[in-house]
Amino acid sequence: MKIEILQTAAQVNAKAAWHFIRRAAFDGVLTGVATGDTTRAVYALVAALYETAPFDTSKIRICALDDYAGIEGDHPASCSARIRAQLQVPLHLRSEQLILPEAFPGTPDAVAQAYEERLTSLGGIQTQLLGIGADAHLGFCRPGTPFCSPAHAVQLPEDTRQMLHRKYTLEIEKLPRCGVTLGLKSIMQIPELLVIATGTAKARAVYDSLHHAPDERIPASILQLHPNVTWLLDAEAASLL
Repeated sequence: MKIEILQTAAQVNAKAAWHFIRRAAFDGVLTGVATGDTTRAVYALVAALYETAPFDTSKIRICALDDYAGIEGDHPASCSARIRAQLQVPLHLRSEQLILPEAFPGTPDAVAQAYEERLTSLGGIQTQLLGIGADAHLGFCRPGTPFCSPAHAVQLPEDTRQMLHRKYTLEIEKLPRCGVTLGLKSIMQIPELLVIATGTAKARAVYDSLHHAPDERIPASILQLHPNVTWLLDAEAASLL
């Protein structure tokens, strides 16, 4: 495990952006992307760098860490739509360069299984960008998620549904109740992980994940057992270490 502490969030975003460009564009490995507020700034920088000095994006293949079930893939609340807006459109990626849960039919449980099987058939994700929630969640793997969990469907907590209602003005009756996410076992099988955390709101989750023994009540604490994980933190996120 490697911990890198940089002074500012801008420095963290720059380093994470170059990691994405190097691994996804230059090396052409299947790259997993998270779509929370933390990584949005990283992808904006990737897009800005591409606009300023275009690089070859033909080898990029990206896949989603998670997504909501029950809303259209083009709705701005969906993780798929965010990947398209933040990466596919600015980098001029073809549709076949994206592997997304929405491509698979069936119940959320069936989608999760088919999605993981598809990723495996492609050789598996080789590098994964992760954010961390204030409660140390990864993807939709909330506290209490078994460490042995594969990709699976989850019931969305009410605070997540209310966030979608406020942020995207989704009508109450149209709020998704389920999501599909890679599991903690799935994440641990990825050879290279980059965890990005900025701001004081993430400081407690970072501390708990790094200083408590692995515990299912702290999902990100399992990353202590990963052989090749880098924590990329700004000074505020690292303030309790």
